[in-house]
Formats: sequence, C-alpha cells, structure tokens
Amino acid sequence: MAQNIFRDPKTAESYAWRINHSEETDATGKDRNVSYGGNTAGTGLIAQQGSSTPMEFHFTGAILREEQHVTFVHWYHLCEDRTILFTDMAGDEYEVQMTVYNPTRQRTIKNPQGGSKAQLWYWKYEMVLRVIRVISGPWAGSVV
Repeated sequence: MAQNIFRDPKTAESYAWRINHSEETDATGKDRNVSYGGNTAGTGLIAQQGSSTPMEFHFTGAILREEQHVTFVHWYHLCEDRTILFTDMAGDEYEVQMTVYNPTRQRTIKNPQGGSKAQLWYWKYEMVLRVIRVISGPWAGSVV
C-alpha cells in the first residue's frame, strides 16, 4: 500500500504515515480570482484577474496508535520555522507547511492497536497542509 510521507529537507528525517488520511475534505486545486468592473466609457464590464488562491490539502482521518499522534505533533512543531516535504499516496511531491493539526480523542470499547496508554480511545484529526511548491505531479510548474 502506498503511504503518505513527511520528509525534513534540513535533517533528512522522514516519517511514513502508519495510516493514511481517510478523506480530503476540500477540493485540492486552485481558484482563479476574476472580478468585473464597469468603465467610464460605458462600453461594458472589464474583467480583471488577480492571483490564484493558495493550494492547500485538507485531510481528515483516524489515528489508532499514540506514536502517530506524537509524531504528527512533532511535524507540526517543525513547521513553525521551516517547510517540509510531503509525498502523497499517489507519489506526487510537494513542499508544504502544516498550518492545522486538530486531534480529538474518541472513546471506544477497545483499541487493540492503542498500546497500554490508549486502550480506550483513538484519535480523529483534521490537518491542513499549505502548499509552498509543487515538486512533482499534475500541478508541477504551477504557481502556488
């Protein structure tokens, strides 16, 4: 199974996600900002194109092991002062900054993968990765 991978270009540290995200909650694409305004000659509307919206990944998923939660917190902290590399499960690579990581513990009867500390819960999470640069994949070469 293909896995999502975080890599730190500064230290060469990498982390292959134990469980990939479940869903991408927003479209992973770009929007072109176009506004229309009238001119003083009264000849119709004039279109003005602004910058495209930034590309972001919005992920949700589940974490069964505390190790993955702790590791996500570590990568979130790394993004305070640097960007990281993200390779998705399709093999496309991006330079990103993690701007959101919101884990929530969920009660369960038994989490067989939770270990001694997380036997009665697992985590659901939201994560947002702001794309700084597209390294490979369909969007390579796009201005982000």
